[in-house]
Amino acid sequence: MTEDEMMSSAGACLARIVESGEFPRFGEFLREFLTGVEPPDEHYELRMAVELILDGVAARLESARREPSATLEPAAALEPAAAKGGINTPEIGARTR
Repeated sequence: MTEDEMMSSAGACLARIVESGEFPRFGEFLREFLTGVEPPDEHYELRMAVELILDGVAARLESARREPSATLEPAAALEPAAAKGGINTPEIGARTR
């Protein structure tokens, strides 16, 4: 396969991905890349990180709305070990004796 054939094949694959609409951020990135948009400013990465976090929160809230039994509480596995009694410090050990 020549380099031109490879680029043509990759372009067709990327076009299908963008046209599917399943990856809007990738489509936006690709359009900006191909049109030569100026590089992002110094706060771009921070804004994108905040947007991703907010997208995750929105998805979790939507999921909880669709499934009323779903909880928004953090998983018990994320609790500090001391809260579960997993660390034997003098204060915790004294309470269990």
